[in-house]
Amino acid sequence: MNKRLAPLLAIPLLLAACGSAKTVTRTVTVSSAASPAAAAPQGQLATLAGVAQRIYVEESKGTVDQSPLRAVEADRPLMSAALAGNAAGATAGATRVMNAASHITGIELVRNGRTLADVHLPFVVGGKLKQLRGAPGIQGAISIQDILGYVSLVHRVTGTDVVVRGSGGHALSSLQAATHAKLPSSGRVDVAGRTYQVLSFHEPGWAGERLTIWLLQPA
Repeated sequence: MNKRLAPLLAIPLLLAACGSAKTVTRTVTVSSAASPAAAAPQGQLATLAGVAQRIYVEESKGTVDQSPLRAVEADRPLMSAALAGNAAGATAGATRVMNAASHITGIELVRNGRTLADVHLPFVVGGKLKQLRGAPGIQGAISIQDILGYVSLVHRVTGTDVVVRGSGGHALSSLQAATHAKLPSSGRVDVAGRTYQVLSFHEPGWAGERLTIWLLQPA
């Protein structure tokens, strides 16, 4: 077994143990045009992409750490404004809470289908709306990671380079030359004079932005 892959196989179990109630299964499409010689590297990359997907899902759910959500629920001025339908007060309170917390990169508050507050850093991992405790009719979504942090984490854990692009025009990468390069959904690509195996998947970003995430591994 590849020495780098061995510890990675335990990562999904470790993340699930941090609070996930169920396993999320997603499909990664591998180019059918890949040659037999490329099958083994592409299969290894699919395993690494599965790890990257699990990291994104766990962070977007906020299941790793519930304290950011609890911080929002515990802020009385913020909750009072939200319960009163005061959008300006809710936005000001959400901004204050986000700025004071070290692990909150976005806060959205919705009351009976109406968005009261939506404050966030420029490019962040999507959050899931959840019913807030002690606040009937109020749902909150929390982002606990920006995309730069996600790219750095996946690059460190998998050893691959990572490119993330959003439908709103955002783009970040651990490999600068690949940030805006033309990349296939899967297969091989040359970037800055080097050939890489490539595999991609999609995830929902903040406020419905569609993200495409590529992993690149030297061929």
